Amino acid sequence: MAAAAGLVLVAALAVTAAGSAQAEGKPGQESTIGTDYRKDPYLSKDQIKLLDTLAAKSTTQLRAESWQQARTVGRLELEIPSGLDPKASITEHATAFLTQNRLLWNLADIRDTVVTKVVDSGDCSAVTFSRVAADRLPVANAAVSVVLTRAGLIRGVAGQLTGEKLGDVNTTRLDVGKAAEVVRSYQAARGYEDADITELPQPTQVVLDPYFLTGGAHAPRLAWLYGTPAWTEGKPDQVGFHLVDQSTATMAATGPGLTLTDKSVAGCQFVNPVAWLQRVVLDPATRTPAWVGLGHLGIATQGATPLARARDLMAKPLFAQLYGTLRPTQALQAPQQSTDVGGRTAVRFQEYYAGFPVEGSHLTVTLAADGHAESISGRFVTFPTAYPQATVTSSAALLTAADRYRAVVCQGQALCLSQFALWWSSVQPTASLVVLSADLFAGTSLRPGEERLVYRIALPGRISYVDARGSGTEVFAFGSHAPAVPYTILNGQQLDRPEITKAPGTAPLTPGTALVPANTMHPDSLRVSGFLNATDAFYTSLGRNSFDNQGTAVKVRVGLSYEENGLWCGRTPQETGLPRQTADPNPLFGYVDCLDIRMHLGPKIVSQDIVAHEFTHGVVESTSGFLATGEAGALGEHYADLMGNLVENDAADWRIAEDSPGGAVRDMKNPMAFGDPDHVALINPYCPTCTHQTAGVPNRAAVMITDGGIPGIGSPGIGRPAMAQLAYATLVSGRLGPTSTLLDHRVETIATCKDAVTSPLGGIAFTAAMCDHIARAFDSVGITAFEDIGWRVEFIGTLRYTVYGGQTLYRGCTIADQVLVARDVSTGQVLTSNIAAGLSISFAGEWDARVVSRAASSNPTAREAVIELFIPWQDGDSRIIVDLVETYNKPAGVTDEQCRTPLGPVHRRVLYSASGFAHWPVIFDGARGNTVLNAFLSMPVGCSVDRVSGLLYWRGTGGAHNTPAPPSATVYNDGIRGFTITRTNPGQPRDLAASLGWWHIGTGGIFLRVVYDVWEPDNVDCLTAGLQTTP
Repeated sequence: MAAAAGLVLVAALAVTAAGSAQAEGKPGQESTIGTDYRKDPYLSKDQIKLLDTLAAKSTTQLRAESWQQARTVGRLELEIPSGLDPKASITEHATAFLTQNRLLWNLADIRDTVVTKVVDSGDCSAVTFSRVAADRLPVANAAVSVVLTRAGLIRGVAGQLTGEKLGDVNTTRLDVGKAAEVVRSYQAARGYEDADITELPQPTQVVLDPYFLTGGAHAPRLAWLYGTPAWTEGKPDQVGFHLVDQSTATMAATGPGLTLTDKSVAGCQFVNPVAWLQRVVLDPATRTPAWVGLGHLGIATQGATPLARARDLMAKPLFAQLYGTLRPTQALQAPQQSTDVGGRTAVRFQEYYAGFPVEGSHLTVTLAADGHAESISGRFVTFPTAYPQATVTSSAALLTAADRYRAVVCQGQALCLSQFALWWSSVQPTASLVVLSADLFAGTSLRPGEERLVYRIALPGRISYVDARGSGTEVFAFGSHAPAVPYTILNGQQLDRPEITKAPGTAPLTPGTALVPANTMHPDSLRVSGFLNATDAFYTSLGRNSFDNQGTAVKVRVGLSYEENGLWCGRTPQETGLPRQTADPNPLFGYVDCLDIRMHLGPKIVSQDIVAHEFTHGVVESTSGFLATGEAGALGEHYADLMGNLVENDAADWRIAEDSPGGAVRDMKNPMAFGDPDHVALINPYCPTCTHQTAGVPNRAAVMITDGGIPGIGSPGIGRPAMAQLAYATLVSGRLGPTSTLLDHRVETIATCKDAVTSPLGGIAFTAAMCDHIARAFDSVGITAFEDIGWRVEFIGTLRYTVYGGQTLYRGCTIADQVLVARDVSTGQVLTSNIAAGLSISFAGEWDARVVSRAASSNPTAREAVIELFIPWQDGDSRIIVDLVETYNKPAGVTDEQCRTPLGPVHRRVLYSASGFAHWPVIFDGARGNTVLNAFLSMPVGCSVDRVSGLLYWRGTGGAHNTPAPPSATVYNDGIRGFTITRTNPGQPRDLAASLGWWHIGTGGIFLRVVYDVWEPDNVDCLTAGLQTTP
């Protein structure tokens, strides 16, 4: 993968001149600047006038685009001489151009900048200028590069620079030793194996200003910048940095950031000095981003529709950098589109693996009105690795689900069993194949991190997931209390008599029409009618037309066998097409009649907030679609509680159902009064069905957001009208989905607030202070989010390696067949392909392996072959083992082992390289490379190397990596580090040179030595210089 463009924030360390011996940069053909600078509203008249002057002098069409945030030029392409003698240095040429045209960057004085990097690279030479602040310290990420030829022809400028005042610099200082502790703590928290012992580079003091990192307000302060030398040298395979805020002793940003090649100029890649640092909140379960903030980066998308633009974003390299797959089009399907009140469009994709939907896994791309990408959010499982072939039939799965229903729901009760049998015979449910991930659902029987192909079966009030392989047992299930204005009210205490109706199009507060004489009307029906009218008015004021925004009528039944409960009948996708029943049969625990009646209310629970609560479940069903399990189920209950209370609008009381005959059942302000948790630390992680209880945590946060009262903080609440607008806008934004978590809820609520600062909600203008208050409220209940700046995943992609290098067959044996064998260690699936089948394997389009060359095609005694493995998933090759198995044509009486054994009296011996290989990251700088071990060394005459392999070493007592980790391997990958090893000179049997291709990501190093399987003559000692007998 190419490194992030420029990444020369570290260039602020010192001027670096690249040697003339390096490969010279060659400009590309096409410009990526597509805007007309004369129509750019972010450029001043004087700047446009200056650009016109330059355009008149340029020998090519001048193109320019603004850095909107600072109203300066962000990229410029032209061809114009600097005006100096061509023999002047490229630094002098670049300085002259920047000085003459400093208005484009609002620079009053060129001395507000300093040259921090010089790259002498032919027609793509570049000189980088960084903004300076206190004590002439460079400002991190505030830089532009002037691109030019060696003769002084200016070809472009790229970066982000402004001469505007930054404000006073916070000069609070942090000791270097304390800064190192911050770095090590950060690394350890993110899985860095050797954070406590890895040597850190010497930091450099810079000025940190959020304005240049994430588009925040100017707030300059001192920072320590840790970066690798490779960063300043511009090597794309070794980039990384940490930026420690000295005023707060926290990590402010980390690299390497995103690869945005469309931010370069003049066809010269990697000349833009800006580190494109996205804002990322990681999902702790999937370890993929739950939210990525892109708005301040100004990432443009292409396409005639929002869907086309969303797909264009996902096709960019940044998607692979964030989510670890090179095939996003294959992984993201079934798009849905919605538009929020601010004019933003959300396109939500369902994740697919091997052609099957991954249950609950989705990603949403949010686009601004001008088509720029603002964020990506959702839950995404990298490389699910489910075995994509069912061995259990759908009919068998249906029977399993039915058996579990009878046992769990009916529990032997005759009425339930008979009604279920009637429902089963009339409905004939179906089973659809999906991939179920333990990362997304708590309470499954799967191992942590495991994915499984299962059948999804919707039964009355219950969704069952049955293993599609092996046992065929139910691995997970939950109640489908999914999602509730025109309406008809039936009264269960009057034999389900229809008593009140309201036709579509009736004004919200207009009473319903009585269907029976007033003197026979049940009072509960009248009360519920009034409550529905108020609920309708509330949602109408928010711009919604019934629960589904389609004006669909709701049938409500008052009087339930559950006298103290309310119920919103869930509609699964499988159920929506079922025929409606015109009469209410004996209820199957309140679910069979859900095919006709949507809301059930027990007489002891009837109250305004409960009616609005149940109706809100319908809104949830038709928007985010939270599944009724785990944290997603808790969010469904939270939104229902919150909106119910806001409809009731009793500012002095946050209890739920307090006005019902049965009394209160929950308290949003004080959840502990009913035994519900009010902090994340008190949630029962082993009870995914405790959704009403878990809702106490976001409920408590919502009360503090609305009313204030955050412990130790005096910020006021935002008030009930603003809370209603905020909650509704977040719910219908399209950015929350079926398996969203409390963390997603926090992220999207704050994102909605920040959107509302510039695009008021319902006429209410939000402020940055309100958004900060909301964040503190979430913090106080433990719904916290550590926002990484610049985080990125690493993956491999294509891997090619040699097997049986230089080896041959003896005693008249020849290759009869070779079989490529690929095993998915996650699922146990084994795929094979022999010579006749092309020695090529494809795993449902998710990964591929093939033999690209084999020596036996021309010499039947030669064993050497080259294997290519392509896995488009992050760390995918750690889960796949590929080998080449041989069969031989051999003379009578000769065994396979004898075919491989050299002639003469020899025996096998294992020896080890005396020196090992070690490489480790410095600052999250994953690296890869190639090296030769034991070069120019050979064994005594008669000895021959049969095979080389690598033996890893783990960290032992005292911190040294001196504990061998057998077995040795020719190919290895554990997701942190990996290698391939083969003989360098296979045609020279005695030669010890071993070619090592190695890599590691930024959270761990690699430590190994070579293992030699040697054929040793019986009368010769093959031990020689460079070898040892023990590991």
